[in-house]
Amino acid sequence: MGATVNICIGHKPFPASHAGHVDIFLTRHQVQGQYRVNFVDEAIYSGMLGEYAQLFWLNDHFDTVVGDASFVRIFHYRRFVSRDRIGWDADAGYYTRIPVAELVQFADDFTRDSDAELFMRPIQFPGGMLSQFAAEHPLEDLLAVVSFLLKRELMTPAVAAAFLREEHLLPACNVGVFQRQTLQHILNQLRPVADFLQSPDYVARDGYNQRILAFILERLNSFILLEMMRNGQVPQNFGNHILIAEGPEHTITIDV
Repeated sequence: MGATVNICIGHKPFPASHAGHVDIFLTRHQVQGQYRVNFVDEAIYSGMLGEYAQLFWLNDHFDTVVGDASFVRIFHYRRFVSRDRIGWDADAGYYTRIPVAELVQFADDFTRDSDAELFMRPIQFPGGMLSQFAAEHPLEDLLAVVSFLLKRELMTPAVAAAFLREEHLLPACNVGVFQRQTLQHILNQLRPVADFLQSPDYVARDGYNQRILAFILERLNSFILLEMMRNGQVPQNFGNHILIAEGPEHTITIDV
């Protein structure tokens, strides 16, 4: 068993009735909580990075925040990973929804003593990740980021080809239970990608795609984790994606 620190990220606090599950809340908004709240300055960590703004802040202050804990549990204000599959199924099929009142059933999923890493379960897309991305986002942005990383030798051609061929995705892959060294390894690789925001090839988008770099970071994050699993660096230990919802449907938010 290893000591575990529970870190919530998002623009809204975790449900107040279960604030005891949170050790630290990382947010880009000024909020009050019944736990330690760390404000992530948007002037330094761009909101265009979505929740990766909070994760990059964590990476830059890792030892101060995590202390001597062996594991880090990351969850959002409305989603977490569980060993159990409880709730009503969503159309997407890869997560289940629960009302806030049912959070009481998941207390064991927020324990401060972990014995293993736990990740979101992968899904496979017909036509692979490229086709799925192109259906939802401007494909030229993904290709521009890959080109940016190749030019700066932050990614080799072989890795770039494997990434673009990837058929699997760990949805909400930054949510889970991570050994500290696993999380640091992932964030250290992702952190330089944020510099793309200063690249002349970066195109500011409106609406849902204003966080286009966050969507690309999620796919890179997933790819890194999948490769670590294939190389035996982390276990293929998958949990269930639980969404805390007010009703049977949830909506996409522009701000996360």
